[in-house]
Amino acid sequence: MSDFTSQIESVDPPKRRLSGWLWFFIVTCILGCIADLVATILVPSPLNILLTCIIAALRVIVIISVCRLSASALGKVKILLIVFFMVSVLNIFRSYTLSPTEFDPKSLENLGFSGARGLVYTVIWASYFQRSRKVKILFGRNL
Repeated sequence: MSDFTSQIESVDPPKRRLSGWLWFFIVTCILGCIADLVATILVPSPLNILLTCIIAALRVIVIISVCRLSASALGKVKILLIVFFMVSVLNIFRSYTLSPTEFDPKSLENLGFSGARGLVYTVIWASYFQRSRKVKILFGRNL
């Protein structure tokens, strides 16, 4: 543990700040919360409300930990990405299994697109957090 502490202390203070893609990640989390809340208000269902609340809470926790440069931030990012991946797969599955006679076909199509977007989002951010040198400098390791 002392090696980790010395590595963090040896980094110059200007490099221990959020910048670039990490700010973009935070902005996408904030915009994602807003978009999910608006989508849930437009098409309210108990499952949508539950999933939106869970993901919004996780995003807020991740934003706070990343902004504070918390040592546990990467673990929280990993949990968020796993949950987001599972919800995206669930949305794709729901878009193909729900009956178009019970639901508006347009909303089912949007549900499928939402799931696909979620998968792309997860893959992009997971690969960034796994390969980024900035993440390794700030948090001492990669995802």
